[in-house]
Amino acid sequence: MTIKELEERLDLSRASIRYYEQEGLLSPERRENGYRDYSEEDVRTLEKIKLLRQLHLDLETIRRLQRGELTLDEALDGQLKALAEDRSALDRAESVCRQLRAAGESYAALDPRPWLEALSRQPMPSAPHFPPPEETKTYLPVAPHPIRRYLARILDLTVLGLPWVLLRCLALHIPDVENSILSWLEGYLSLGLLFLLEPVLLHFWGWTPGKWLLRLKLRDSNGEKLTLRRGYQRCWRLFGRGYGYNLPIYNLYRMWRSYRACRDGAYLEWDQDPDLPERDDLSYEALPLSLPRGLSYVGVGAAALALEILLVLAGMVPPARGALTEAAFVRNYNHVNRTYQLEAPEMERDGTLGENQALGLAAWGWYSPVVTLEEQEGVVTGFSVVWKNIPTWDIYHTPSMAAPAALGGALLAERGDLGPITYQRTMARYIQTLADLTLADAMAGKTVTTEGLALTLGVEAAEGALRSISVDGNYYERGGETFQGVVTLRAEWMDP
Repeated sequence: MTIKELEERLDLSRASIRYYEQEGLLSPERRENGYRDYSEEDVRTLEKIKLLRQLHLDLETIRRLQRGELTLDEALDGQLKALAEDRSALDRAESVCRQLRAAGESYAALDPRPWLEALSRQPMPSAPHFPPPEETKTYLPVAPHPIRRYLARILDLTVLGLPWVLLRCLALHIPDVENSILSWLEGYLSLGLLFLLEPVLLHFWGWTPGKWLLRLKLRDSNGEKLTLRRGYQRCWRLFGRGYGYNLPIYNLYRMWRSYRACRDGAYLEWDQDPDLPERDDLSYEALPLSLPRGLSYVGVGAAALALEILLVLAGMVPPARGALTEAAFVRNYNHVNRTYQLEAPEMERDGTLGENQALGLAAWGWYSPVVTLEEQEGVVTGFSVVWKNIPTWDIYHTPSMAAPAALGGALLAERGDLGPITYQRTMARYIQTLADLTLADAMAGKTVTTEGLALTLGVEAAEGALRSISVDGNYYERGGETFQGVVTLRAEWMDP
């Protein structure tokens, strides 16, 4: 039977059963999965222990009875003598209590010295089960500092999760996960990496980064470093009972329950294992925390956060660098388009843009653009974007620059001098330059230079004309009954 069934059958606490096991009074069999399997003989043994303990026999006497070193009659004779001594001690305590009560003293006015002197002249008799009061009792520390423990966990999650951020940003080129479901699933990867590395650190080093900086000492009840098995077992329990398996809402409930238990100094469920002896419980101690340690925590946390931000910025840089073939350029374009959320059409493998129905309205009178890549010896050196007008429109606005922004971001990756931060700055300036272009600039055939690229914007009218109707150069109307024309943006590297 299981330990739970044993508890219910004998009305004994799990802690008592484990304690008797630890003291060698009970030795259940083990199943293949490592869990205990209690027999009817174990039940009978525990019933005997329960009876004798209720008669106040000590464990050593019960152990001697089990080993056959003592008969039951001898044990009971010794207990009768001890109980008589207890009775004498209780009678003496009762007598002093009655005398103190009869004196009618209040606590505020009580003078304890005469009573202490009387007790010293006629001290309490020694009794096996009536010892002098203990002023202190030793408990395994439980580190009742929920905020400090939580902050240590946050730092560990940040530091030990950096390998995943590095893999995601530099190898997979995914700087951020925007889909809420995928982001939730990514949380399991981060927690999994934490729980994979934490037991290794606790076993070989005895600390995690957060615990070391915030002086949270985690050992077994003997003061030794945790075994790998105990460390992984603890992490699994922490994942379930502390993080609530990372299930929305339930995880907040479990964290709140854990906070309250830790605040009240109670054992947390992952620091206990009801299926292991008490010696396998954990000693979790909060050592004195100095100001330098606290400042170090802030510094390490800031450094880890800065590194994570740098990795994210590196993941935003297009994956292909240097001279770009058409295939590499296409890969860069789609990466920039998704990363910067430009909402331009996706680029096909042959360098053409796919359809984007929403872009027609956003383009204010222009069809989705047609892109042509300029190449020299198989290397992309520039591009041109052509917007053809929608004849049924009456008013035209500057075409959407979403596609040119993604095209330029892909092309800028050819520059070897752009790192994670400088690339972001370069892209910001490039996108701002595009945003400043107007239809008036196109009408004037304007050329601007930015970040080493020459951008030329122009309008060619095959029929009719456009007439400005705004002061900002963005709004034009048809100058006649019909208008057929195109807006072209060309980009190419400037001569050195």
